[in-house]
Amino acid sequence: MNSTLIAPVIGAGLLMNVSLCAFADNSFSQPLWQLNQFDQPESVVADPDSQWLYVSNINGAPTELNGKGYISQVSKTGEQLTRHWVTGLDAPKGLAISKGKLYAADMQTLHVISLSTGSLLQSYTLPDAKMLNDVTAGPDGTVYVSDMLGGGVYRLRDNRLSLWITPESISHPNGLLWEDDHLLIADWGTGMKADFTTGTPGAFIRSARQTRL
Repeated sequence: MNSTLIAPVIGAGLLMNVSLCAFADNSFSQPLWQLNQFDQPESVVADPDSQWLYVSNINGAPTELNGKGYISQVSKTGEQLTRHWVTGLDAPKGLAISKGKLYAADMQTLHVISLSTGSLLQSYTLPDAKMLNDVTAGPDGTVYVSDMLGGGVYRLRDNRLSLWITPESISHPNGLLWEDDHLLIADWGTGMKADFTTGTPGAFIRSARQTRL
């Protein structure tokens, strides 16, 4: 697949801090609400069609297969919390919502969860994956998953999860976002060490415009 480099990233990763105090309206200088009842929360996704937020909790080492990971359900006002909404996961990280389903990247597995019931609908396991990290979905329901440690990006379409971008093309993809018919990829860089630093800084990559084959 052809990709186009769109922006360099300084360092092995990119941490974006947004200071709300920088806005002219200082009424947002304080958090609207805050909850602390989580265990290593990694990702949050908002359901555009409901009042709920979903939070993945690693609850252990980032690569540990301990069965203690879980997903929390929180109201957008912060007033309601189901801490252990989905349990029995390993080290869940990226989340995405598409067509009434929640997709969760969990080490070598992509879980598909019903938003209406919280039940596990299906799990796709990739024996060659090392650490599935982020998930995003296109408007047609196609789902994309990055493998930060193993490299490459997988695509779930027509109930089949398969390698879409090879590790040779992108060795350590991290964040994913589908926007305007393109897949945006935050690449961690190359030459990753045990402490997650890299020999070569990462970059933002934009895929070629997609058409359904």
